[in-house]
Amino acid sequence: MAEIVARIRATLTSPEMVSRYRLQPTAWTRQRKLSFLMVVTVILTGHKRVLQHALNRVFQALGRVTEVPTASAYSQARQKLHPALFQHLNDVVIEDFYRLYGADGEVKRWQGRRLLGIDGSVFNVPDTRETRQCYSVQSNQYVDGERIQALGSVCYDLLNQVALSAGLGRKQAEKQFIFTRHLSVMDVGDVIILDRAYADYSVMAMLQAHRRDFVIRLPRRSFRAAEPLWTSPEREQIVTLPLPRSQRRFVAAQDLASSLQVRLIKVDLPSGEQEVLATSLLDGRAYPHAELQRLYALRWGVETYYDRVKNIFEIERFSGRSVLSIEQDFYGVIFLATFESVLTKEAEAELAQESATKQCHYAARVNRTMSYLALVDHTVALLLDPQVTLEGTIATLHQLFKTNPTRSRPGRQVPRKVRSRARQVWFLRYAKRLIA
Repeated sequence: MAEIVARIRATLTSPEMVSRYRLQPTAWTRQRKLSFLMVVTVILTGHKRVLQHALNRVFQALGRVTEVPTASAYSQARQKLHPALFQHLNDVVIEDFYRLYGADGEVKRWQGRRLLGIDGSVFNVPDTRETRQCYSVQSNQYVDGERIQALGSVCYDLLNQVALSAGLGRKQAEKQFIFTRHLSVMDVGDVIILDRAYADYSVMAMLQAHRRDFVIRLPRRSFRAAEPLWTSPEREQIVTLPLPRSQRRFVAAQDLASSLQVRLIKVDLPSGEQEVLATSLLDGRAYPHAELQRLYALRWGVETYYDRVKNIFEIERFSGRSVLSIEQDFYGVIFLATFESVLTKEAEAELAQESATKQCHYAARVNRTMSYLALVDHTVALLLDPQVTLEGTIATLHQLFKTNPTRSRPGRQVPRKVRSRARQVWFLRYAKRLIA
């Protein structure tokens, strides 16, 4: 772990990185209180706090209370930083994680393949003239006036719980993020698991053209070739999907196949309903029916990831109202969530081993609220404080990650509670503050 943190530190102190990710050619050419590294650290640790308080905490941790700048000075300094820096930091952590732990088998795979889930979620952003132009205006019958919303999308390693890439933009067809953002981070042989929003000929054709396999849940009446299976007693069949007329231009422009052979699988849900999955994994012996049903169930990991970043990291509590500040906070949280997942791997393994040794009925797992708070409290020491050793800080974090572990019962389902609008407002105003 120390090697990963050391590389993050080296990246943030590199003159090349400063030059690449500054928005003004003269930014950070002189020694400033709010250095490049300082601004990055405050963004990572302060998006949920009042700006002045976030600055006070960072400078107090460094023993430089007399040098605390104003919130106005910080707001001006962050306008010089490109949000893509945090995407680069996320890539650094992912690259090192696979490189350092892949050879020892600590990187989890399914039949030697990565399982990737892609999904989108809507984020509420501040209402300004700039955000109205950049994102989407959403009217809601339950809310007075309008909301400004952005669509976020992540490509997520389901078994290793890390986000490989993320995007934020105007509300649109979610498949566009696959073409513009996520395809570049996938490897040949990856299995992409997708929900009904991605049941689209162009998505399947694009993935097959790049030698990525897929498992997609089909909505009813999505493909004519799949309709007979819904009412048939058969559990699976292989069909050929013809090219829809509406997608001929796109398919021709991308030089994709004009027909696709897919395997359809009917699965039973716990509710008693039946659904149909479409997959490019045609070999029934190598990829049996029950295994593919289990595979699709793993897609829920993307939903729990959004639960983490929305309710624990509170990603929608943006520290600024400009599009630049929103993107800095968004990609900063994505990086922090990846960083936390990688740093907690050893603690997670130790908790699992202890549970097995004690023959516990349910394995203990890292408490994500505790691990997030511990990471934020020690981000200054990890990235900014030269007086603190990385090994000592990582050892401290390792112990904190194991405090108050949680236990989850496999297959447990809790009925969703339908709350009134008044109850929802009360939760956002009072109860949510207790989560993190």
